Amino acid sequence: MAKKLLALDSSVVLHWLVNKAPKGQEARWDEAQELFKRASELEQWEFALPTNALAEVLAGVPMNMQAGVGDLLKGWCILLNFDAQAAHIAARFARRAIRSRTKTIGASTKQQVKVDVEIIASAVRHGCGGLCVFDGDHHRIASRIEHQMLVGPPTMFMPAQLDYTKSSKPLAAPTS
Repeated sequence: MAKKLLALDSSVVLHWLVNKAPKGQEARWDEAQELFKRASELEQWEFALPTNALAEVLAGVPMNMQAGVGDLLKGWCILLNFDAQAAHIAARFARRAIRSRTKTIGASTKQQVKVDVEIIASAVRHGCGGLCVFDGDHHRIASRIEHQMLVGPPTMFMPAQLDYTKSSKPLAAPTS
């Protein structure tokens, strides 16, 4: 069986990169560590990292470590570029997700939503079968757009959690 791409959000990657769980984030840290520890068991998935998420990860790393972390991630994941096709997908998603007149959607600002939309659009554009994320905003945004990929936390993508009897429809970019 050919592997599907599993896009990783910065919320998951940052938990994997740190040696100790941030206070109050122990459960998320454990999940991220377990996902990467069990990577060889993930027969269905190959890790991918949208370049928008890479930028978020590198912003959280000290300047003197950014090149090394970037190289580490490039060796572990396929990088998904945010290109013109992804921009068109994101524009359609953004119109649907940001039409609100308020400054926030859920707990996020419109700017944060725009970055989340770009990450989701990159995953859709590159045909990812899943988006591994802790942020609830991705779930809210994804629920408002037509997409055909699994969106959820690391436990959703670990072998014991996968239900291979439920197949998703093929990925398709949204139509206007």
